[in-house]
Amino acid sequence: MNNIYIVHRDIDFSKELINYLNKKTAYNIIGIPLKINFLEKIIYKFSMILKKDWTKFWAYSLSKTIKISSKEDFIIIIDSGRGKYFAPLLRKKYPNNRMAFWFWNIVSDLKNFKDIESIFSRNIFTFDKNDSLKYNLKYLNQFYWSTNDYEESIPNILYDVVFIGFDHGRREKINLIKEELTKENLLFYFHIVNENTLFERYYKKNTILPYYEVRRMTLQSKAILEILKDGQVGLTLRALEALFFNKKLITNNLSIKEYDFYCEENIYIYGEERRIGDFLKQPVKLLGEEIKRKYSAEVWLEKIIKESGNDS
Repeated sequence: MNNIYIVHRDIDFSKELINYLNKKTAYNIIGIPLKINFLEKIIYKFSMILKKDWTKFWAYSLSKTIKISSKEDFIIIIDSGRGKYFAPLLRKKYPNNRMAFWFWNIVSDLKNFKDIESIFSRNIFTFDKNDSLKYNLKYLNQFYWSTNDYEESIPNILYDVVFIGFDHGRREKINLIKEELTKENLLFYFHIVNENTLFERYYKKNTILPYYEVRRMTLQSKAILEILKDGQVGLTLRALEALFFNKKLITNNLSIKEYDFYCEENIYIYGEERRIGDFLKQPVKLLGEEIKRKYSAEVWLEKIIKESGNDS
C-alpha cells in the first residue's frame, strides 16, 4: 500500500484530521475534499429553488479531477450526504483499488444505502452500534485525536455549558435544556445552525463556525451539550471532545453508560434527578491516556485498514 486516500467533507475538522494522521502514522495520507466551486454553488442554489437534485452533476464533475496514483492505494470514503453519488463514480473509475466506506451518520441519512452496500461489499463501517446490527455492518466507533498537539493555552472559563451544531430536528429538545439552564442561573452559549431553507443556510448569520472556533468555545466551557438524533446511539464528536479535553458532558444518549469512559462525575444523562448545577460543581475525574487512545484517529485508521478486505 503506497498511499491512503481519504474522501471527506470540505470542512476544517477533516483537514485537521488529514494533517494529524500524516504526523502520527507511517502512512502517506492524501485528503480528497468534496469541494463545491463557485459555478456549482450557483447551480446548487437554483436547484434548491426548483427542487431539483444537482448532486449527480457535481459528483461527475468532481470525479473527473481525482487522480489515484496506484492500484495498490487504499481509498476510504467518510460518509457525507453527497458521497452517495460520488462513491459509485470513484469505484467505476478505480475498479481494482481496495475501498472502504465509513458511515459518520446514521444510515437513514443516505437514501440509496443499497447502492453503497452493493459497491463496497463487506467493507462498510458505521459509528452506530444499532446500525451495525440492523444492516450487518462493521462497527467502528467515532474518533478524535490528542489535544497535546495544540499550541494554544487553555483560555479562561466563560460558560457553564456550550452547544454548537446543526438543528437536525433537535431544536425543541435543546430549547428545553436551555430553559432548565436558565432556571438554574447557569451561563451557556448555544450556536444552532439552521438548515431547512435556502435563506436559512446561506443568508442568516448563524452559519457554520470554523472548527478552531468550535474548539476555542469548548475550551472556554465547563461542559458540552450533546443531543442525539432520533434513532441514534453512536457517539458524536461532542462526547469525544469532552473526553479528550477533560470536560464534562451533558447528553441524552442512554447507551453512553456502556462505554469505558463513562463515570457519574463527568457525564450527566439528561433526565437524571440531580440538578445540572450540582453536577457541574463536582471536579472532573481525569481518565487515563490508554482509554483515550481507544478512540483516537490513528487507532480508527489502523482498524479500518486491518478489517477491510479486497472488495473489487
